[in-house]
Amino acid sequence: MIDFAPLPRLETERLVLRGWQESDIAPYVAMNADPEVMRFFETPLSRADTEKALTWYQSGIRTTGFGRHAVELKATGEFIGMTGLIAVDFECDFTGAVEAGWRIARPHWRQGYAKEAAAEVVRWGLEDKGLDAIIAFASTHNRPSIGVMQSIGMVRDENGDFVHPAIPADHALQPMEAWWIRR
Repeated sequence: MIDFAPLPRLETERLVLRGWQESDIAPYVAMNADPEVMRFFETPLSRADTEKALTWYQSGIRTTGFGRHAVELKATGEFIGMTGLIAVDFECDFTGAVEAGWRIARPHWRQGYAKEAAAEVVRWGLEDKGLDAIIAFASTHNRPSIGVMQSIGMVRDENGDFVHPAIPADHALQPMEAWWIRR
């Protein structure tokens, strides 16, 4: 059983970004097991890996006051993905920076939900949490996520490409592009 930490409820025109609940686990496990959803990660995640990630999110929320939100459709209450902010905890030039991330289940792709969710969580981080800057990063091959970064006003750090230390240096997902937005 995961001890869920509270997160503020954020709303957009079509989405609710909220704290996690037990009913989110099964659809989140299914989303993370989808090879197409996870094509820009090393591998799809198992149930155990997904639950480990959820536990890690909760720890971060308790420590920093921000973390990954569950994303649901406002009209139906259906869980469709996650978005949120986390502190970068791996060794790099921007260790400790706050990273925005998002992932949407495949049936909900190409409807603007990733952009809508990411824009709201970035707004919340900069305006409500008082962060000075937020980073997002993705493999140079992950054009969908890079498109979200561009569409929400993030700017690429042309000198910021890096090799993610958790992924082998010669892996096809390397290098990563770094994108920033500042208050």
